[in-house]
Amino acid sequence: MKNLKLFFLAVIFSACNMQVINKVSVSVSNPIDAARTDALIEVPLSEISIRLGSEDYSQLCLFLNEEHIPFQMIDNNSDGKPDVLIFTDNFAGLKTKEYTVSILSFGESKPEFKSRVYAEVARKEDYTYTKGKFSGGYYKNVDSITVPAIHKDHDALFKYEGPGWESEKVGYRFYLDWRNSNDIFGKKTTDLVLKQVGSKSLEAQNDSYHEMADWGMDIFKVGTSLGIGTLASYENGEVVKISKTDSVVCVIKENGPVTATIKTKYYRWDSGVSKYNVESNYSINAGSRLTKHRAVFNNSPAKLATGLAKYENTVYTNSESSGAWNYIALYGKQSLADDMLGIVLFYKNENLVELTEDDVNHLVVLRANSNELTYYFGAAWEQEKNGIKTEKDFYEYLNQQLDELNNPLKIRID
Repeated sequence: MKNLKLFFLAVIFSACNMQVINKVSVSVSNPIDAARTDALIEVPLSEISIRLGSEDYSQLCLFLNEEHIPFQMIDNNSDGKPDVLIFTDNFAGLKTKEYTVSILSFGESKPEFKSRVYAEVARKEDYTYTKGKFSGGYYKNVDSITVPAIHKDHDALFKYEGPGWESEKVGYRFYLDWRNSNDIFGKKTTDLVLKQVGSKSLEAQNDSYHEMADWGMDIFKVGTSLGIGTLASYENGEVVKISKTDSVVCVIKENGPVTATIKTKYYRWDSGVSKYNVESNYSINAGSRLTKHRAVFNNSPAKLATGLAKYENTVYTNSESSGAWNYIALYGKQSLADDMLGIVLFYKNENLVELTEDDVNHLVVLRANSNELTYYFGAAWEQEKNGIKTEKDFYEYLNQQLDELNNPLKIRID
């Protein structure tokens, strides 16, 4: 009996002195002597779970000086489980901030954060289908959609012809049909507006978003070009867009508060040389003009192409950085509002095959790395609220973004 009492006393003593780890420190440093606004921080959740001893992320919160910070847990691996914790913050040059990831105490609840990004795909409901057009009815947002085989361009099946995504600064869309090109929504407000854009354009060719509204308008003419950052293959010196496929599935993968992502799977894309399966992921972050495009292939074409639509009254520039990233850009009177618009595409030097052009595009010919390819594209419109008004300011912005891409934030987890 005496030995049993001593055993229980030892257990109680050990429990009282055992340190239970319920928080993790994340140190983030800006390595450049320039301020960064809404810089994205990505923390692997595997590193968090190792230190916390748990893969239950449902009660995680993020703090800076005991203040809750908006964050999001995303599934980069597309396996149904979150694997990265992301958030944004501002940094002065050469400064470090210390954050805490912790488990909520019993009885505490997570705050709700206002989203600064938005993504959607809305299809027609209660329609009448005649002569190849989806007439009447209304648009309803869906989380995912398998594109019907009868769908074609300008048939009014999808609100503004396909998915859209936005931050406070700018919006984008792509045509969910054989054209499969990216377009730009210029915004005159920092509000998230895409929910109402095109909701009353229920008939084919009745596209109200091509007219100036309080929020802004569609400001770019794509035509037969790659628009801004559209992916294609490059076969025998010619661009082949992702037009012919067996099937297409589009999914709203992430939707705020920090990032929004649209994932589209193209099955058996026929490039004219071979057939490929492609997963396309378009993402935009809070406070950013840039869309990140991450494409994953079952077996990539030998050469891929993307680029920017070529128009008169623009000045073409390509950077010559010795870092990991470079860009091509156009600035000039190329918006449908007949005012100044800058467009850019950032690419990795390790992927570059050549910079070239055709009749309608300035092209970046690329090679995938291990069947993956990542690049960024973005737009800056003269009428954007507190936006970029001059060519000089546009290229200052681009060079700042290039400096940030070439000098990523340094993260330490303790």
